[in-house]
Amino acid sequence: MNELERFRRAVLVALIATLILVAVGGIVRATGAGLGCPDWPRCFGSWVPPTSADQLPPEFDKSRFNVVQTWTEYINRLIGVTVGFLILYAAFRAFRVVRRNRQAAVGAWIALVLVAFQGWLGGVVVQSELQPWLITAHMLTAIAILMALTYAWYVAAPERLLSGAGRRPLLFNVGSALFVVLVSQIAIGTQVREHIDEITNRTPDLPRSEWLAGVNPVFVFHAAFAWAVLLLAFVLFEVVRRSDLRGVGRVCGLGCPLALAGQMLIGGALSSFALPPVLQVLHLSIASTVATGLFLFLLITGVPQPQPAPVAVESETPSEEVRP
Repeated sequence: MNELERFRRAVLVALIATLILVAVGGIVRATGAGLGCPDWPRCFGSWVPPTSADQLPPEFDKSRFNVVQTWTEYINRLIGVTVGFLILYAAFRAFRVVRRNRQAAVGAWIALVLVAFQGWLGGVVVQSELQPWLITAHMLTAIAILMALTYAWYVAAPERLLSGAGRRPLLFNVGSALFVVLVSQIAIGTQVREHIDEITNRTPDLPRSEWLAGVNPVFVFHAAFAWAVLLLAFVLFEVVRRSDLRGVGRVCGLGCPLALAGQMLIGGALSSFALPPVLQVLHLSIASTVATGLFLFLLITGVPQPQPAPVAVESETPSEEVRP
């Protein structure tokens, strides 16, 4: 296995781990465990959180302790640290390939900078007691990390996986429109969740069935905007189906619209069945995965892969001696 293959595997592992972290973050949000650890970077003043309120230091309010929420948030932090180290490892491997593929190395280094910023931002979110706009920034930064890792993987990927890659203006333009609308929809969805948190904090005894009633304007806009996402998804599906695009690009171009159609059904189930936590996590996970797949589709249809610099290989044939 050469250095470029090792780098590519490291980036792919970091990318998958980041998607898992987004899903775990969705579990934290759906279970209300965002303040399960009220301090940062420790949890209730300890590197390993307590298992009962009696173990809390005197400066913490025992009434705020919930063992399930505490350990949910703690596990989320552990996975976040693991992802950080995986991206750090990919960034380290980038030094081995920078001469051969500078774009891939830069993508990994950008991901490392973003994950460092994300770690700092996570602490700010906790210290602000889940300030709404900071949560949105936290989610958008996670998407940016996914994009940087996707770019690093793409420019280092073997050509056999990306048959047909190159500039295809129609596919790229339709995919770009869908990508922009989808990311906007994710941001709006985060706003919906933030409004729900504000309502439940003010009225903790409010039944789940009435949560969405208090966020009607934002939620109605989120639901209406979903039709724009679905329409563009249908257009992309048809354009890709009629094209000669093959390989990973075709899988992304057809699979992402189908996933978004399923996403629309999940959104309807969320509003109809009082926001089941399982569907909340699934809703967020699909959105982030599709955004990643669409970004890869845009790279395949709009950004030609760089030609790696040749690796110098010493000749095994000894040179002939010059005879006088």
